[in-house]
Amino acid sequence: MAETIENLVSDLTGLEWELFQRVHNEGGQAYCQTQRDTFFIMRTSQLKTWPFPVLCSYEDDLLIALTQGRNLLAEKYAHMMQFTNPQRYGKLKDRLPKVNEDTMKQIDQLVALNLKWEELANDLYPALRKQGRPVSAADDTENVTSVETYLRGELMTYSSYTIRILLEHTLQAEEGGRNLVLENLKHIVRAYGYESLETAEEVLMGKGDGIFHG
Repeated sequence: MAETIENLVSDLTGLEWELFQRVHNEGGQAYCQTQRDTFFIMRTSQLKTWPFPVLCSYEDDLLIALTQGRNLLAEKYAHMMQFTNPQRYGKLKDRLPKVNEDTMKQIDQLVALNLKWEELANDLYPALRKQGRPVSAADDTENVTSVETYLRGELMTYSSYTIRILLEHTLQAEEGGRNLVLENLKHIVRAYGYESLETAEEVLMGKGDGIFHG
């Protein structure tokens, strides 16, 4: 067990990367599966917004799934296909563990809170977010996955316990006036060498091309 959040985040991201490499794609390896540095920046930035108990519970989810011969990264992309590729999803859905009704309601709450924060981030930092994912599932296509669909697909792979304590953390953050999407984005820009969100936004406005994904 890692003793610090930094070590645990690093361990989790390393495990996710290994699982990501095992995800089968029609037509061969996807481009994003070759982008290790980008993967580590994006995933560590997200995980750093979670408290230690949520990280530990998610680690348990990944490890338990492995003992069952399951890959939660592969399951995440399968869940996403419900919206991006329904025909393909129809062939996979019976292999996916069922999510109970109460957990799905909690997932819906998490998605709604995060999408509100996503919209605010887009309004505050349009240059940073220019090349990011569309927010709404209404904009999904077979080649473009929205924040809503990506997030929902990932959350559906977590255990009921992880979802419950992640929702508690997210609600507490909202009550405290925090925006976890902006905190995630702040970690990303720092990893790319910017001092702050404002500095990154100013530079990218001059370039006219965003580089960060939602």
